[in-house]
Order: sequence, then C-alpha cells, then structure tokens
Amino acid sequence: MININKLSVLFGLGFIFSTPILAETPMEFKGVLWESPCELAPESQGQTVLFGDRPLKDFQYPPGRSPEENFSIQLNNCTTTTLYSVVKLTFDGVRETNMGSQSDYWLRMGTGPNVGKLAVGILDVDGTSPLKLGEPHNQGAGTQLDSSTIVLNFKAVVQATPDALADQSVVAGDYSAQANFVLNYE
Repeated sequence: MININKLSVLFGLGFIFSTPILAETPMEFKGVLWESPCELAPESQGQTVLFGDRPLKDFQYPPGRSPEENFSIQLNNCTTTTLYSVVKLTFDGVRETNMGSQSDYWLRMGTGPNVGKLAVGILDVDGTSPLKLGEPHNQGAGTQLDSSTIVLNFKAVVQATPDALADQSVVAGDYSAQANFVLNYE
C-alpha cells in the first residue's frame, strides 16, 4: 500500500508539472478597402521600358537623343460615377538637374557611368508634348472615364544633357532611371 501511495503521488505531481501554460499572443488581421472607379491592369504595374542598344554617337552629336519608345498604362473595369469622372495620372521621380531650366521634365539616371549625362523624358498622351514631372497628364486635364477600359499611351526618350552633348562626355554602358506614377480620380 505504501508503494501505491508513492506511485499515486508521483503521477499526481507529473500532472501538475505537465499542465499547459497559457500564453496570450496577439494576432492581427488587416486589409485596405479603397474606392477607385478603375483597376490598374497587371501588365501596367512594374513596367520596364527598353530602349535597346544604341550607338554611342547618338548621344555625342546633336540632337543627342534616342528614338521614342511607346508604353501605356491601362485601366480596366472603369465605372463612371457622379463622384469620379476623370482620371489624372502623374509621374514623379528624381529630376536631372543638369537639364537646367528643363529639369522638371527629365528623370535622372540612377545607375551607370552616365549619371548626370543622360536623362529620360516622358511625352504626354498627345505623343509630342513633354510631360512635366509632378503634373497631371493631358496638359493637366486628365482623361474622361467614358468607357470600361482606358488606355493611356505615352512615349519615353533618352536625351544627353547639354553639357554632356557639348563635351561629348557620354560613355558606353548601361543606364536606367526610375519613375513612379499616381492615379488621381476627380
């Protein structure tokens, strides 16, 4: 009987020491609900505009400019409401200060041997007007939301800075610039 009592005590102590310890760990669930009359097409997100291979001489002699490259931003499932009837797309990025008084129209190269020597410009939806960084497209007017799919066509161009063109200081190598865009609905 003494052996049974000792065994019972040992089993009892085992249950006491193996009792689960409760610890509270917070868990959070988040999301964002946004109101937008259009959806940005997946192919319009994170685009890369390729200028391809160009001969160095294109940027050492006037006009010091690449051919224009087309790109577009597509909006799908657009609905017109009394609240929103216009979309205004604005590009922004680091400006190329070596473009002088025109620097608000030119993106600075972020990498490569031609930082400060080459810049990227964006042409507005009319295909000819330079688009000022930080200003809405279509000369500030934006685009009417009048169909379920809206395609905003732009062009991009690489330009040698005035000093780089005068000094013929552009050198061979890779280059890239980055812009972000924001869609504002009015």
